[in-house]
Amino acid sequence: AFVKDLGIVDILMYAINVTAYFGIGLQLRMSYVPALKKLIAGLVFMRYIVGAATGVGLVALTMLTPWPMDWNSLAGKVVLIQSFTSTAVASVAIASMFNLRPREASVLFVTNTLLYLILVLPIVLWIYR
Repeated sequence: AFVKDLGIVDILMYAINVTAYFGIGLQLRMSYVPALKKLIAGLVFMRYIVGAATGVGLVALTMLTPWPMDWNSLAGKVVLIQSFTSTAVASVAIASMFNLRPREASVLFVTNTLLYLILVLPIVLWIYR
């Protein structure tokens, strides 16, 4: 049933993600982590504190409009969960395309994803259980 339901967009997404993660693996140098600890801390602060506060603020701001998002509505939950989500693989792809320090971008992506899985996701799952 899974294969029967696949469309062209699904196939392309799987192929693109596999290719992107392969590219990240080729550029990943975990020995860069100690040198990038300030960048990692800044990314964690912006992504998980400022980003989360922005998501909460946007949902709260909609309460002043004629179309409020309730905290428990599907739209409100989506905005809140997305505001906590880690950076996407596209950031590494863009850094590679434009030669914007792709090795550093891959280290930031991997550490950010690991921190999300270890620290943030359990809290989000606990809140929305």
